[in-house]
Amino acid sequence: MVDAELRKTFDRDGCVLLPGAIDRGPLDGVLAQSRDLFHRQLRRHGSAVDPAAPPDAALFDLFGRSMSSYLAAAKLTQYLPSLHRLGVSDAVLGLLGGSV
Repeated sequence: MVDAELRKTFDRDGCVLLPGAIDRGPLDGVLAQSRDLFHRQLRRHGSAVDPAAPPDAALFDLFGRSMSSYLAAAKLTQYLPSLHRLGVSDAVLGLLGGSV
């Protein structure tokens, strides 16, 4: 899937956006697990978390309440099983041409 134009964009910008290249299901799973990490920290700090609130509202709330808890939650997102599954999924590997 890598053609000359995509490669040129990647070399120039350091990334390439491919809307719709990956199914939303796995992405939604990563987002849900990430939200849960931040919401757990917010509850620990006494905040009533509204699950219907935009995801960035929880991030800003936790950021304002406890920088150390915010950073801890942000670092934990790197270890989410859903994120690792996405990174080695057939869809992602296919976009990379099977070479990692």
